Parts: sequence; structure tokens; C-alpha cells
Amino acid sequence: AAAKAAAAAYPTYRTLSAARRADFLDAIAAEIDALGDDFVALVCQETALPAGRIQGERGRTSGQMRLFAQVLRRGDFYGARIDRALP
Repeated sequence: AAAKAAAAAYPTYRTLSAARRADFLDAIAAEIDALGDDFVALVCQETALPAGRIQGERGRTSGQMRLFAQVLRRGDFYGARIDRALP
């Protein structure tokens, strides 16, 4: 169901500007960070991993979302370069 929903949303998402995509990624990161102790407990139960590991993975994931948002805002992914050749 999630894959179908993502496929259905993609045509609209791909028309968004880089700034709007960055805002979207920041919103995802904020939601991930806002997941409380119940989330950590559930993931621990499902994976048998310790809470510290889950909290670290959550922080890493939201951090990556924010990093990708920064890349979108800077425009690095376009690969444009300005050659400032010396005269």
C-alpha cells in the first residue's frame, strides 16, 4: 500500500521546486524526531535492538533528511559550475 501511494504521489512531487522538496524533507525529519518513547519501544520490540541504537538510527535518519534538504537548497545536485578563468 505504501509503495502504491508513493507511486501515485510521484507525478505531483516531481513538479515541486527544489525549495519545496527541501521543505518536505525537513518536515519528514521533524516528524521522525517527534516520535516519542512509544515508537522506540515498538521498534525495540520488533527488532530486539536496544533503545540507544534505535534512538541513534532515528537521529541519523532525520539528519540525513536535513542534509538532503540542504543540498536541494544549495542546488549542488544540478552540477552547475562557474569557471572563473584568470585573464
